[in-house]
Amino acid sequence: MTLTSAVWRTRLAYALVASHGLVMFVLFATPLILFPLHLADDHVWAALFTGAFMLLGYSGTLVWGKRWVQQPLSLKPTTSMKHGVVRWCRRFVGNGDLVQSIARWIDPQWKNPYSGQSPQQTFRWLTAMELFHWAALIGSIAPVLAAFCFGYRTFGLAYLLANLLYNIVPIQVVRDSRERLQRIIQLRLVCLHTGQNQKQRPKSR
Repeated sequence: MTLTSAVWRTRLAYALVASHGLVMFVLFATPLILFPLHLADDHVWAALFTGAFMLLGYSGTLVWGKRWVQQPLSLKPTTSMKHGVVRWCRRFVGNGDLVQSIARWIDPQWKNPYSGQSPQQTFRWLTAMELFHWAALIGSIAPVLAAFCFGYRTFGLAYLLANLLYNIVPIQVVRDSRERLQRIIQLRLVCLHTGQNQKQRPKSR
């Protein structure tokens, strides 16, 4: 079967969006994984404890952090400054505006696959993404502390910046999106409940 150019453009756009997050994770995680091996050359026990706490922080957050992340959000009013900052940051995060615009440049018919889901499905996906970034952030604490303790300050400073860009900023963007979706979900539930009450009322003669 011969694939048309439109099909190839669609597949290329999907591959770009799907691989963007994976590539960013590999770039973030690989130096963290290799750092205890480098530290073991001079500080074996420190390297063992660093690797153990890194693994415990990452896996433990994925297992025990679900209940905390899935708690209802406060839905505080969003200031115009916060909205502007989050909107600007949304361009560069995984599955964000920048990668979506590149995908649309490749395939003019491209649509974000998550935009076609229900608000509840998208909310659950965003919750999983927030939990993942919390796990990556907490898992990196041990290597960063070890870097500062044993004289690898450049590595430690680099990962403070990396955590800001790769974890903290996406967490804020995801939470902002979750807050907006939670408002939509609650509004739909209110409208549904109001409609059911109106149907149950007896008609006046």
